[in-house]
Amino acid sequence: MAGVIHDVVDQVATFCRLMGRRREMAVRDRLRRPRLGLAADPQAKALVYKAPMGYGKSVQIAMAAEDAEAAHKAVAYVSVRRLPQQGFSSTNSLAAAILFQIAGDEQLRRAADSGSILPMLRETLLAPPRSTVICLDDFGDDPEMGVFVKDLICETSDLVKFVLVPSNGGGLTDLVLLPNVRTFSAQDLAFNEIEARAAVLPRAQLIDIDSYVSLTGGWPALCGFMRETAVPSRPAWMWPETRNYFLEVLRARLSHDERAFLRNASMLESISAESYDYVFKTSNAAGVIARLESVHALLTPAKGDDSCGQKIHPVLRAFLRDVFSNEEGDRRSYVLKRVAFWHWRRREFAHAISAALEAHDHRWAHSLSKDMVLDLALRQGEIDALHRWFEKVPGAAVRRLPALKLGYAWTQYFCQNAEEAETVLEHEPQGLRKGQAAEDGLGWSELVLAIGKATHDEMALSEELCLQWIAAFGRQNEVGLGAALTCLAFIAASDRNFEKLGRLSQMADATNRSVRQHYASGWLTTAQIQAAILRGDMTNARAILAKGRGSSNASASRSFFADGLLRAMEFQILAESDPNELGEGVAQAALDFALDYGVTDILWGVVGAYSLRLYLKGEVAEAQAVLQKCRALARARGLPRLRVLADLTLADFAVFDGDAGTQFEFDEFDNLPFLPNQTKAIQARVAMLRSMCELRHRRYGLAERYAKISMHRAASIGDAQGEISAQYCLAAAMHAIGANSAKRTLVEADHTARYLSLHTTPRWMTIRLSALDPSLDAFFRREETTLPALGNGERKPKTKTDTNINTSLSMKQIVVLQCLGGGMSNREIAERLCVTEDAVKWHLRQIFKELGASNRTEAVIEAQSRGLI
Repeated sequence: MAGVIHDVVDQVATFCRLMGRRREMAVRDRLRRPRLGLAADPQAKALVYKAPMGYGKSVQIAMAAEDAEAAHKAVAYVSVRRLPQQGFSSTNSLAAAILFQIAGDEQLRRAADSGSILPMLRETLLAPPRSTVICLDDFGDDPEMGVFVKDLICETSDLVKFVLVPSNGGGLTDLVLLPNVRTFSAQDLAFNEIEARAAVLPRAQLIDIDSYVSLTGGWPALCGFMRETAVPSRPAWMWPETRNYFLEVLRARLSHDERAFLRNASMLESISAESYDYVFKTSNAAGVIARLESVHALLTPAKGDDSCGQKIHPVLRAFLRDVFSNEEGDRRSYVLKRVAFWHWRRREFAHAISAALEAHDHRWAHSLSKDMVLDLALRQGEIDALHRWFEKVPGAAVRRLPALKLGYAWTQYFCQNAEEAETVLEHEPQGLRKGQAAEDGLGWSELVLAIGKATHDEMALSEELCLQWIAAFGRQNEVGLGAALTCLAFIAASDRNFEKLGRLSQMADATNRSVRQHYASGWLTTAQIQAAILRGDMTNARAILAKGRGSSNASASRSFFADGLLRAMEFQILAESDPNELGEGVAQAALDFALDYGVTDILWGVVGAYSLRLYLKGEVAEAQAVLQKCRALARARGLPRLRVLADLTLADFAVFDGDAGTQFEFDEFDNLPFLPNQTKAIQARVAMLRSMCELRHRRYGLAERYAKISMHRAASIGDAQGEISAQYCLAAAMHAIGANSAKRTLVEADHTARYLSLHTTPRWMTIRLSALDPSLDAFFRREETTLPALGNGERKPKTKTDTNINTSLSMKQIVVLQCLGGGMSNREIAERLCVTEDAVKWHLRQIFKELGASNRTEAVIEAQSRGLI
């Protein structure tokens, strides 16, 4: 008997030595990801990694063991599938391996001699002498072992932690229901941008990491293949390494039926038992879906309108669709037609038409009604999809069928081809005549024309047509009413009419929600972000963007176009507030979308930010090329405001470079055919450009004059960013003259910029003004070193569009509030703002009156509740 026990202990010891080597091999040259470890969640009793193969689960569990050992904790690391089976049951074998590693061979020998390995392990873990981490890889096939480990998790000391990887990607379902058990899914285990960049070194400089992570979903195995493949420019599913992995590793673990199901399911947009059974004429899809989801983790819940279905990872799906074409090529068209019919019956027209076009079946075109087309265009916002569909449909069919003609005109407007849209509509741009009867009683054609004018930057005409449309058709066409109100809201935002925007936004939001008008909701969010950007309030713009991304109404997760809108706005925000967060892929994607689809405000917002980004990086020729391309588009599309904005920026760069800025024809901007506040914004920029020209020629009095004109025009339309730029020009001119107020002007500009999260604008103004007059460089440098940091942390505004509209407090008074929040005295505030203590006291009286506060503490609390600080 003693000999048998001795052999068993020796066998366990040999096994544990092998586990040590296995653990060492698993972590060698691997990327460490602390966010996935026990240290990231100290309250967790157990971590469970659940994902398909290739997500680095075994690497993470080996690293958990390495980290615990480095922290001088007791560690047990076991690959359950490789446990020795001789002499013990599987549960006893596991307990022996754990006991040997945390308590030593003598303890195991005594336990084996007395036949009490399980009780001895329980006793040890009830009161361990030190913190203990138990790491079990490939765990979960044996029910008895599962009960045993579950009991250990529930009954052992808090000093004992567990890290588990199920033998199947989706196993251990019962364990994750326990308290303090944290599960990491495939989405959690996927590489983020930073991890992906580290994983693909040294190729990180050769590829677009942002796009790459988006394309692969951050699947760690694919990132590894990216580092090794000879054809990195191809789609990930085409890499030989990826194909071999899917064929020889991933599919090899599936049964024949599961492989066939997964291959077939790749043809579906959203996988459900009902859709699969219908398309492939089966009756047992539910069971296979359950296994692929819970056992193999190869299916995950879809989001958005398809939330009842499942989806396959996009790279794996592309590979499986190729497999389907090779193995079932003669059935491909038939299957796609059944997919199309399935979606058509459910009124999921976008999916239906997409599948039909892939099957080269154009019969769907004759079945489309105006309601269907407008549902796709107005409610779902499938602009990009519609555009691609119409490219495949014969032109004669488009012009012959009224429904297609309407959808085609809509997409042409939003693809910035207004001339083609109006040719197809056969409509004169004269507005709705009183008493005119619409063809369908709902006014769809008239609505497309009215909104189309706004996409072409004919804002005044669009506003007139939208108002006429609402009067004629608003009561009987609620979907169209939401679209018309949203268009009016965007026009108000473009014209800096923020009070009007607030009223229209409330009306449009209520209407859009009632009819699930996703596309208009996305545009309404865009209008609200646009307004915040035009006010120069990047803090609030960021908050509205986050709220829009989290809203199902904005349709960002369902529509390429809606997502592109928000990405274009996000680029503008980050380019100004936090340029270090911007990846090149994000910037390029925003520019590409804006050039293809952007209306004037969005296109110029992206182009202006993108060209300035290039300029600040020293890529002057590239920046000018982008602006010249924008000018060419403006001419080709007939967009005069876009041309003016591009010309102004080119002149701005010319002045900065010392070229012919003074020969710029300023008089042409006296009478502009734009909306009133659009014109004021341009004239404010013109005045600032003239101020800089005068600074270059040392005519400081004129520079001061034009800077004040620019500042007042910007302030009159609520453009804080323009006002700050003008204040920098004014401070530069005053300093050159020797005025004592130069420092105070610069301090005010700096405080306002910090409050609004404007970082690029002050940097750019400092650089350009110092280049115009080198003597200003010392002035800006000295003031930068004397400006204190803001008082009590970052501003956290509410996510309403009117956060800063419904207050009469000036920006200086808000800065005073920030100083109060930082505990500063009146004297300290006065020194900071370069004003007298009496001026501070006056500002405090105005603050208390506006906020209804009787003391400083109440004022700070009320300001924080309003999102002012």
